[in-house]
Amino acid sequence: MANFDTHYGLVTDDKARHFHKTRRMFVIKDNKVIIAPEDSDLSHAEWLKEIGIISFSDTYFMEHGVRGYFDNKDTIYFYTGFDFRITPEVEKEFFAHLEELKSLLHLTVPVHIYGGTKDDGTGNRVGINQYQQ
Repeated sequence: MANFDTHYGLVTDDKARHFHKTRRMFVIKDNKVIIAPEDSDLSHAEWLKEIGIISFSDTYFMEHGVRGYFDNKDTIYFYTGFDFRITPEVEKEFFAHLEELKSLLHLTVPVHIYGGTKDDGTGNRVGINQYQQ
């Protein structure tokens, strides 16, 4: 399978693959939350291509759709775009589906929620905007 690293200049090295396995990806598509399989080492782009939501020539959903992940501890991150940004539309759609997401992830305790992520200078992604539940 061709990869998004080469196609879009992303980096999916061993460190990234390890990170991917430690979290649970999700997307909100057609008014439904879709959860990735546990222990997946795929990036969102690879997973979305695998399930037919995007292709190398059509990444509209990556740029405009709501996606994110649960860190398998106590935090949910959500964003859009290859630059992991948030918009008012993304916030609205995410929070409209938050309870469904928590139910699908079997979360029964409060979690931290961050919109958008950025590189912390060491190659790790950290949340930008924290929201209260």
